[in-house]
Amino acid sequence: MRVIITGLIAIMLSACVTTTGGSSGTSGSRGKYVTYEELEEIDRINYQLGASYIENANYDVAEDKLMKVVTNAPNFPEVYNALGVLSERRGRFTNALTLFFKAIELNPNLDIAMQNYTRLQCRENGTDSLEMIAYQAQHPVLRAGIYTGVAECALGKKSYDVALKNANQAINADPNYGLAYFNRAVALYHKRQYRDGLQSLAKFHDIKGYTAPGARLGLEMAKKVNDKAEIQKFTYVIETQFK
Repeated sequence: MRVIITGLIAIMLSACVTTTGGSSGTSGSRGKYVTYEELEEIDRINYQLGASYIENANYDVAEDKLMKVVTNAPNFPEVYNALGVLSERRGRFTNALTLFFKAIELNPNLDIAMQNYTRLQCRENGTDSLEMIAYQAQHPVLRAGIYTGVAECALGKKSYDVALKNANQAINADPNYGLAYFNRAVALYHKRQYRDGLQSLAKFHDIKGYTAPGARLGLEMAKKVNDKAEIQKFTYVIETQFK
């Protein structure tokens, strides 16, 4: 089971700069944000160079490139995520948290920044602090994302009741926040509530599509209740998509 959890959240184990797919310009909790496509060409170049320099541990040059983007496009969320990664890799954890939070304030749907923020907050301050931040969040997607992070944090500590409670809080805040259903399914698996776990996992897949960890978790739960149809389905998915 540890493999299943780790497989989905491996991206969270070390801070990541970029994510696949663009953001459409919906409003965050602090107003309209700028998408990558809306940046001037020079800012797109500087952002990509900055991200590349971070990966190559050339931090001074990376910061110079990224701060030029901040000057020209202060409402571009991804640049704050990148600067947060830079700060974390330099050991400036408080500053990293501030930058990650700035990114998700601007765009609560920026999954990579949400993962970076909740992962680091969990590591540095624990579930109680993160849960209070989620409670105080005003934007429903922001609240859902942070509650999902609390659930993730609790799963890592094997606090399955806490994980389930916070996954439910995330779903209450935003019923379409997919990862909350996965965390809920993992908690239910550990609580041996396999039927409910399969239902939660089905909702996760309906929103986010099949994932290797999700399919493997589904197969494990289907085996626990000897649901032959579900066993066949997840076996097929794993063999055709994730083998």
